[in-house]
Amino acid sequence: MLSEDEISERRSDFQKIAKMERFLVDDIKQRAKIKWVTDGDENSAFFHERTGLQDCLLITNGLLNQKQLNLRFSDFIKRNSEKGGHPDQSSSAPDPLASSSIEVPITIEEIKEAIWACGNEKSPGPDGFSFKLIKRHWETMKHDIVNVVKHFERHGDISRGCNASFITLIPKMKDPLIVGDYRLISLIGYMYKIIAKLLSSRLKRVIGGCIGDVQSAFLEGRNILEGPLIINEMYSWAKKSNEKMLLFKVDFNKASDSVNWKYLDHIQMQLGFGEKWRRWIQSCLKTPTLSVLVNGSPTKEFGMGRGIRQGDPLSPFLSLIAMEGLHIVMEEACAKGIFRGMQVPNSEVRISHLLYVDDALFIGEWSDDNIKNLARILRCFHVSSGLKVKFNKSRIFGIGVDRQEVSRLVELLGCQPFDFPLTYLGVPIGANMKYKRHWMPVIERFQSHLNIWKSKTLSLGAVLGSLPTFYFSLFVAPTGVIKKLESIRRRFLWGGTDEKKRINWLAWQSVTAPKETGGLGMGSLRALNLSLITKWIWRLKVDNSGLWSKVIKGIHNLHGKPAQHICKKTPPGVWSRVAGVQDELKKFGIDIDEVIIKKIGLGDETMFWLDKWIGGSTLKDFFPEAYKLECHKHCKISNRLQHGTMNWEWKSTPRMVDQISEVNMLTNTVSDYQLMDGRDKWRCTLSSDGVFHVDALRFKFDCWNIPSMETHLRWIHEIPLKGKFRQNTNRMRSTQTRYSTGLPLCTYCGTAEEDASHVILRCPMAVQVWDWVFRWCDIPNVQLASVEELLKFSSQWGTCTKRRKSFISICYGTAWLLWKARCDWVFKKSRISPVKVADLVKSTVFLWIKYRREHCNFQWIDWCINPFLCL
Repeated sequence: MLSEDEISERRSDFQKIAKMERFLVDDIKQRAKIKWVTDGDENSAFFHERTGLQDCLLITNGLLNQKQLNLRFSDFIKRNSEKGGHPDQSSSAPDPLASSSIEVPITIEEIKEAIWACGNEKSPGPDGFSFKLIKRHWETMKHDIVNVVKHFERHGDISRGCNASFITLIPKMKDPLIVGDYRLISLIGYMYKIIAKLLSSRLKRVIGGCIGDVQSAFLEGRNILEGPLIINEMYSWAKKSNEKMLLFKVDFNKASDSVNWKYLDHIQMQLGFGEKWRRWIQSCLKTPTLSVLVNGSPTKEFGMGRGIRQGDPLSPFLSLIAMEGLHIVMEEACAKGIFRGMQVPNSEVRISHLLYVDDALFIGEWSDDNIKNLARILRCFHVSSGLKVKFNKSRIFGIGVDRQEVSRLVELLGCQPFDFPLTYLGVPIGANMKYKRHWMPVIERFQSHLNIWKSKTLSLGAVLGSLPTFYFSLFVAPTGVIKKLESIRRRFLWGGTDEKKRINWLAWQSVTAPKETGGLGMGSLRALNLSLITKWIWRLKVDNSGLWSKVIKGIHNLHGKPAQHICKKTPPGVWSRVAGVQDELKKFGIDIDEVIIKKIGLGDETMFWLDKWIGGSTLKDFFPEAYKLECHKHCKISNRLQHGTMNWEWKSTPRMVDQISEVNMLTNTVSDYQLMDGRDKWRCTLSSDGVFHVDALRFKFDCWNIPSMETHLRWIHEIPLKGKFRQNTNRMRSTQTRYSTGLPLCTYCGTAEEDASHVILRCPMAVQVWDWVFRWCDIPNVQLASVEELLKFSSQWGTCTKRRKSFISICYGTAWLLWKARCDWVFKKSRISPVKVADLVKSTVFLWIKYRREHCNFQWIDWCINPFLCL
């Protein structure tokens, strides 16, 4: 226990820290006014806080005052969080976990790692301070934080104040009318966040071993699009094979708010989690107190009796564990013949369901017994877990079944009939993505996000290239869709609209080219699409255990064949388009077999005849006559090459001249090949680590056939993108750009024709500013005639890298502000003196470097004397 003096001293320390933080918050607010300053989480947090206040929904009701509104919301949430009282579910787990690894004593390093894994401005407490406070004053606060965590470790108890949270109401629809139209997100304080983050990091390490492969959420190595890919392929196969198939898309009623804690604890016990771990989890579930924020006003606090909080770091993993119970039940039902899933052709896999958190899709044979038994299973699951299916919002889809048959089952269950294409996890199922109409959601999303009023606030590089990523990761986009999206991006970049066009200052091929080659680095959408699609081919090669890979190999009969192989007999689904991308790659000079190669180890996983492991082709193609004599066409390298000797198994002894010649050549070719220790591995030649990266392939795409560009470009992080672009590409808008002949005189000095080089370098006002810049930097003045000479001079100046970067920033800033001064005079009739421009150069470049350069300790006084004294 601490003494009174120690408590008083510690309270005084925290008061000093709090005062210091208030000053820092004021500083952040001031920096936030500068649109181009980006300083990690701080500035963005303030920006989102302001926009959130402007866009927040004011909940009103003409018959209720604020107190009555608070009471209505709190009563509704309390009713939904009452104890369920459902009996436990008896289930058998897959492989029990070794719980000792997640129940070991918690270390200080682990606590610190959990804290540093959280964003600086995340989980602010009632006082408004967040993880940045803890990180900055870790040595002062470490003792108290460790004591709280250690108390939780020993007793499994969290004090009421540490686990209190607000519930913020996020509308699910445009015009919410009732309380159920809001999504309930918990705002959790940093003390509980540390404990939850620590537990979730431990759980993340082991949970993959006990969660079935039908779940694809929040687990390393699994992808959200695996489910849509499987369903699309099963749909195409059923259509081509005239199979009758049932799809039942289930909607759970308030899944996160309804989970029974006793059920969750029982499932963890079945999965092999120890008693200590389960006590920790139960403490995290039972100790929180909630208060609803209605129009910013909190209601009275109340406790929980069931459910998990959205916003809790543990919630995603607890949801996986809760849904694992349904997976176990469905496996048992399939094993006993109660529910019949769909058998994947050429495989032993039978698919009955796919789960993504509370998104469940059931697949099976079309029959009355199948759907009735499934409904019974879901009702039993509700009694056990508390997760209730809303049949009136669930949907039935029939493949190979007439509408009357579907309508009959719909009436039987009280659900809704729907036709294909359906939407599952945000992407279409059963749609022919060769047609532009199925891409309209992406085009409309582009148009809605890239409005002209957002062009000054959105990140050009991030937003312009990331909006279509979800669709592009699964479907090959038609050429017309790519052209439409590129036109929207191009119009957005130059500030144009549908009604008004703007000057395109640079060829679009140069805009999409990588920065290393002199482009703007935006990247083309075609390159992004093809790179994301190619990753599926890579994943199929390296992933042999995933459910999705087994389905693809079974439907397309890829056992012993390359991942990109497609025969005419396979269904024309999504994977056919994925495999067909190899032809598109060759147009860009890229061969998949050269990008993704096999590195041979012991030779146990590589086929001797059918894989490309020696030379540029398969041995089957090099030696066709010898291949005809082979007894086992799918034999491995280790079966034929053993310790430098060949172990042939021929159907008959080679007798013909061609056969003898090929066998001798084959023996000479492979006999000197030395096998290595270890497993055979696939390797990507585009990256140094041998792993396929989308960015690496996209870079190779964008570098293909690019135009020659300026060689003195310097894309320094300290300079804002807009300023770098204008200088590097010499795209300053002067009157020269608006007149092809008869240039008017400079609008500032009126003594010479106006072009970019005159505005930035030769105008008398510019000359005075540059004289001051060279004196400030203590550099002999150099007369420069053009912007190109300025770029070349700044990029080659000096021998010290840090000084050169600072000088480049000063030159770019000076040119930028001279052009801005000219525009202010032309459009605003505001004349700025050379002294004012010089002061702006000093302050602007100081802020650029201070807030953009890492480990920067610039002082304003030193900067004003000489910018190189700060280095």
